[in-house]
Amino acid sequence: MKNPLEVMIQKNIYKDKKVFDVDWVPENLLFRDRDLKEILDVLKDVYLGTRPKNLLITGYSGTGKTAIIKVAEKYFEDYSKKHPKKVAPLFINIDCSKDPTQFKVLRRICMTLDPDTKVPLRGIGIDDLYDRLTPLLLESKRFIIVVLDEIDKYMYNPKNKDKERLLKYLSRRQDLNAPTKTSLIYITTKARIFESLRDNDEVTSSMNTVHKILYPYTEEELIKILQERIKRGIKKEYRHLIPLETIKYIANCFKDSHYDVRQAIGLCRASIDSLNGNERLTPKMVFKAKEKLYNASVKNTLKSLDIKFIKILYLLRTNGVPTKKKRYETDENYRLLKKFYEKTTHEKIHTKRQHARYLTELEDADLVDSVLENRGRAGGIVRTWALIDEDFVLPIIEERLINYFKQRKIEWK
Repeated sequence: MKNPLEVMIQKNIYKDKKVFDVDWVPENLLFRDRDLKEILDVLKDVYLGTRPKNLLITGYSGTGKTAIIKVAEKYFEDYSKKHPKKVAPLFINIDCSKDPTQFKVLRRICMTLDPDTKVPLRGIGIDDLYDRLTPLLLESKRFIIVVLDEIDKYMYNPKNKDKERLLKYLSRRQDLNAPTKTSLIYITTKARIFESLRDNDEVTSSMNTVHKILYPYTEEELIKILQERIKRGIKKEYRHLIPLETIKYIANCFKDSHYDVRQAIGLCRASIDSLNGNERLTPKMVFKAKEKLYNASVKNTLKSLDIKFIKILYLLRTNGVPTKKKRYETDENYRLLKKFYEKTTHEKIHTKRQHARYLTELEDADLVDSVLENRGRAGGIVRTWALIDEDFVLPIIEERLINYFKQRKIEWK
């Protein structure tokens, strides 16, 4: 009997499937040469004996913010291999969506610099972590660039009471008798992430940050990026099964999300996975794959979302509301939520300002949408909110709330 595995691999459409992974980074990013040179121009001071300025990289999701730093890191490594006397900086990449507190960021840096040291999650204070980190930084033979990806998850985290301390510490000399050994790269979709720090001259002066914006790809650029991935990832004899018309359709699916490359590549892979035999990939098949991806993504998001967001979403519903209201103003949704808290858990509710930010975060997660409505002279222009795909998300939201209140033995309906 012929090995069935051999037959499966021979018939497989993929030449290199990893190029369709959303986290895979090519050696060169298409259409980002100028942006990459500008970033390297800021960071090159590492080799010139001075500390590079901090770098803030902003842009919509899927514009390559994280990827461009990984490519820059590789350029430093390649340069140092050719010039051994020029030691490449150490990039410490921290995902603030996973490590959103000052303690966790410090812990991650300590464990990267000294992998043999185990830093417990409990039983150690912030000051102790700073005391551990300082000698590690001073003893390092390499300059250290700390990349705080999704820095907004750190800056907006209410648990970070003294969030500025970390930014000042990593932007200054850790010892007056030694040169500064660290610089920071912040990555976020929020262009005004540090607006709250403007009144703090001590912080802003020490941060010394260059702001770099990555603008969205165009539809034509996204099509070429997808074509390049297909060329690298699909066997030559199967590429005709993915016609240009369908590639254009995939790109057009993300017209309203600023031609998000990550989402487009994910949809491309899911669509190719749905192929059977030698059938050609059609827009109809892509549409079905997109619907399946969306449903799975929304389910995962709703299941992992903090309960405060679930409560906000529940009070944006129209199903079961006597007035059949379609959209809610920010203040209106906040008042409903306040009554909901008073009726159920009696917990202290967040502020109105935080509420507006939470709604924006839910919009970023594609769970709600907002529009500006003109209410006339008396009402003026107001922002209103509504659930996206309410019929699909509401049962999941209600299930989360049922389990939440059941555990606390609270009647809520």
